[in-house]
Amino acid sequence: MGGGIGMGIPGMGGGMGGGMGRRGGVQGGGSGSDEQHARMRDLIQAPDQVSVAQKGPEIDVTDTENHMRALFTDGRKLDKPKKDSAQTQVKARWDHGTLVTEEKGPSGEKVSHSYEITNQGKQLADTLTLESKRLNTPVIIRYVYDKAE
Repeated sequence: MGGGIGMGIPGMGGGMGGGMGRRGGVQGGGSGSDEQHARMRDLIQAPDQVSVAQKGPEIDVTDTENHMRALFTDGRKLDKPKKDSAQTQVKARWDHGTLVTEEKGPSGEKVSHSYEITNQGKQLADTLTLESKRLNTPVIIRYVYDKAE
């Protein structure tokens, strides 16, 4: 997976090339249609590797299957998602050194990601928070990607 790492977070300079490899995993269940389950699984299951590249206010996160999430931090109006598209556009914002996204799940759930550089620039942590009216408490999943050599 090519591309450089450059999210504008301290300790994550443009000199970091390649991708990041994940540790962790998730499985889900519950009520809902098979399509809703698949969409929710896509929202919360992290890929094994990601490549991150920054182009001004756009941060592109691409997985090993070439699915790209374009994160925009400048408040622009985003295109409506196209069915079966390999690209997803998501509004994002910086919260000090953390990149935060918020989006709606297939049944109205609130799904947010917080991306931050940890371990002196050697890891990318993705903390996913899932909130739903059907849950008593938010579900928090933390994925950690090791910097590729």
